[in-house]
Amino acid sequence: MCPVSRPVPGQVHTGFAQTVANLANINTNASHSSSGFINEVKKRMLSNDIEKNLVITGYSKGGAIAQLAAILLTKLGIPASKIKVRTFAAPKCGDKAFADKFNEIFPNALRYEYQDDVIPHYPFNNEFRDIVVKELNPLIRRVITTIHERDDSSSEYIHAGKLQYIKTVSDHPELVHDNSELYSLRCHNLAEKVKNSFDLALIRDHGHKGFIKFFSNIEDNNANNSLNKFDISLDNFNNTFKSPSEWEKLDQ
Repeated sequence: MCPVSRPVPGQVHTGFAQTVANLANINTNASHSSSGFINEVKKRMLSNDIEKNLVITGYSKGGAIAQLAAILLTKLGIPASKIKVRTFAAPKCGDKAFADKFNEIFPNALRYEYQDDVIPHYPFNNEFRDIVVKELNPLIRRVITTIHERDDSSSEYIHAGKLQYIKTVSDHPELVHDNSELYSLRCHNLAEKVKNSFDLALIRDHGHKGFIKFFSNIEDNNANNSLNKFDISLDNFNNTFKSPSEWEKLDQ
C-alpha cells in the first residue's frame, strides 16, 4: 500500500494508484496535472459553454481505479457535487481512513456486486481466508497464502461506497440490502462451492451478465421510478464494457 497524496488521508493499493497516475500522466505525489485525461475531462464538462455532470464508472479493476480517479479530480478543481461514482465488481482499493474520506466526499457513491463473485473480496481479509481459502485445493490455497504473506496489509483494506448487492433467486436477480450478516453469508456460500474443487466458483460470477440481466429486468418492467432509484440505465451500463474502439465510435 502507499499513502494517498494530500489532503486525502489513508493508504491505497500501490498498483491501482500507479495506474491512475499513469492515465493522468502525473507523479503519484503530484498535486496538479498538465496532461493526461484530466484536461480532456474538464474540456468535455465545459463543452458548448454548458457545465455538465460527470459519471465515473468502472468494472473490476476499473472500479477501484474509478474511485481513485474521482478523488484525484476533486483535488484538481472539479466539485464533488458534479461527480457521480458507480462501480461494478470492484476490488477494495484502500484502507479505512481512505474509505471514510471517500464516503464523506461522495456520500452517494454506489458499488454493485453480484452474487458469488470473488473479486470484490480482494484483497482478502482474515474472515475470507478463514472461511473460504481453507476450502480450496492445496495448490490454489498455497498460492493465495504466499501472496498474502508478502503483503501483510491485506487485512487493512476496506470497501468505499454504498454496497448494492445483487443475488439471483429463481433466475430472477434482485437487490439485497446490506446488513451485518451479509458478508459472512457470502463467504460461506463461496466456501460451499469450492469445498471439493476450484470449480470456477470463484470467478464464474465476475462476468457482466448478472448485472445486465438485473438492469434489463428494471427496464422490462417499465419501472421509471426504479431507474431513478438505481440511477443508471441499461444502455449506460453496457457502455461500461465497451472496447476503446467502440468508445471512439460513440465520440464521432
